[in-house]
Amino acid sequence: MTPSKLSETQRLSPVWRVALLVLCLIVLYFKWSNEPNLSEKTGTLLVDGSIVVLLNVFIYMIKLTIKVEGHRMYYKLFPLQLKYSTINLDAIQKMKIQEVNLLSWGGLGLRYNPFNNTTGYIIAGKQGVAIELNNGKKYVFTLKNPQALINSFRVSAA
Repeated sequence: MTPSKLSETQRLSPVWRVALLVLCLIVLYFKWSNEPNLSEKTGTLLVDGSIVVLLNVFIYMIKLTIKVEGHRMYYKLFPLQLKYSTINLDAIQKMKIQEVNLLSWGGLGLRYNPFNNTTGYIIAGKQGVAIELNNGKKYVFTLKNPQALINSFRVSAA
């Protein structure tokens, strides 16, 4: 059996990050515009501003890392997962490239689709790899090059 290596890291696109920042600022504008005597409530301004800054730092830190080394796939969605989770090549029943529609997943990030009992790691791109394990668990990972992941497992199995 030939060992295989693949590594891919994804972050939210700058467009999404800017859109979320603008949305936060719009919400704060409407909240603050209705406040009488806003100049007397500096504590509220500091708390609200801090929340916006921390939320945007958190969004900036989101990173999906997928690695294939040998006969295992490692994946982690930082900062939600601090340790890598593993899928063994032997545990995979099916693997296929799949179009990923953000609306059907309810947005970006770590998602669960109750209609098909699938956990999704949806970060960037419109294509992903759907993996079904022998124990019935299903996953979808968005990837820049989904065919590379499938090919790396084919090389590992050879």
